[in-house]
Amino acid sequence: MFGPTSQLNTDSLLLPLQVEGRTREPEVEAQIRAMLRCAPAEFRFRLCLEDRDCIGWAQPETLVGLIRILHRCGEDETAWDIVPVLIKRSAGFLHKKLNVWRLSPQQKEECLQEIQHQMALELFNAKPGAEFWEVRFWMCLERRLTDIARRHQARADREVSADAPAGDEETGEAPLARIEDTKSLPPQTRVEIQEALALLKVDERAAFALYHIEQWSQPEIARHLNVTDRTVRNLLQRAEQRLAQWRNAM
Repeated sequence: MFGPTSQLNTDSLLLPLQVEGRTREPEVEAQIRAMLRCAPAEFRFRLCLEDRDCIGWAQPETLVGLIRILHRCGEDETAWDIVPVLIKRSAGFLHKKLNVWRLSPQQKEECLQEIQHQMALELFNAKPGAEFWEVRFWMCLERRLTDIARRHQARADREVSADAPAGDEETGEAPLARIEDTKSLPPQTRVEIQEALALLKVDERAAFALYHIEQWSQPEIARHLNVTDRTVRNLLQRAEQRLAQWRNAM
């Protein structure tokens, strides 16, 4: 563990972010440097501080940065000691966000466990796309939670649809002919859906199908397509724009 007598240069440990134009807040970098110079006992004391007004309290982005630095330096045990701190801090935020979804208590608990597991893994992810946790922790957390909650919600809706009558008495539509996400297509027949998807480019169609039909999260799609999260968001946006134009032309 680093301490005040260490000869290590904290500036050499605090590497710049890999994505051009993306930087940490100055306060975050100052907190990282200060905590790297702490003796082990003081370091752990500062981790336990819950009141943000206390001197020595560290922002979540600071804790993420520390995890990455400690991991690079082989201090994995200390790095993993920080993870429960972030999980505890984010619990209230996650519960509040989950309450807006139509999920059972068990489903909400499953979402909570999944996002916490995913967060723990991404905090140790050295790829450029995962660096955003050091810049906007709460935004990253909300995005991941939304992806997971949407997938669980779609699964719950499918289970309800499976118990419903085979078709709608007024429209005659089969539930399987619908795409569940409200931002995607309106109710269409399978033939019309295939016609619409054929208008998309290959990468747009892959991202759209995985996200809206297979209910994959955006990070999962990014890993599968070997692209960044931002690229996935752009692909989905372009796909939805093309489909909107198709709907308007009908």
